[in-house]
Amino acid sequence: MPGNLVSYSLEELQKMLDAPRNSTQIENDLRRAHWVVFAMLSENPAIPTSQALSRFLSERPDLFQRKRLVVLSFNAPYYLDATNISKITAYFGLFSKNSLFIDVAARLLFREQTPVGALPVSVPGVGYDLITATSQS
Repeated sequence: MPGNLVSYSLEELQKMLDAPRNSTQIENDLRRAHWVVFAMLSENPAIPTSQALSRFLSERPDLFQRKRLVVLSFNAPYYLDATNISKITAYFGLFSKNSLFIDVAARLLFREQTPVGALPVSVPGVGYDLITATSQS
């Protein structure tokens, strides 16, 4: 139901993290949520909002524990470390932000499609090394 879906930007998440003593609507919605879904591209130290997800995972476990936490990575999937990945229910690496990949992400989220394939890059956070994976026969 549309009334059960709320969307926020990473900028709004960052503002909440920067003002932890102020209860905000995003914080209230996160407390009530059963599912929390993030769509990310990459992390760049020059763009503070791009680090909001990592900060959220490190600083506010009270807002996502006992919830289904899903991350859709529309760029390379190696921006989160093993500690942060361990807090996530599902982590999908989609490698593109065009509309077809966004459609696939929605289908994966609602279990209309099963993910297939192998990672084309090493992802240290999940212990996947491309050289090792491709050299095994």
